[in-house]
Amino acid sequence: MTTLPTAMTGPEHYREAERLLSEASFTGGVTEQPVTRDGLPRTPGAHAALIARAQVHATLALAAATAEAGGLIKADPCGNRSHWAVALNGGSR
Repeated sequence: MTTLPTAMTGPEHYREAERLLSEASFTGGVTEQPVTRDGLPRTPGAHAALIARAQVHATLALAAATAEAGGLIKADPCGNRSHWAVALNGGSR
């Protein structure tokens, strides 16, 4: 059975993007091919996938920051949380 990931906050997405980009930044040898932290070769496809995952997390972090800065996560006068607040914080309305 596949386990779904838990909801992440904007800062958590940002940190994950940084972590993935750091992981993708290792190169080795004369040819400067991508390698793991342990120096093992990384296939071009695996390297591209790390960068793509980092981009997704960075985009989600930007969306969260934009929604928060724009006031989209505040509650309405009746105390109902906005759809953005629910989506960003994994809570219920």
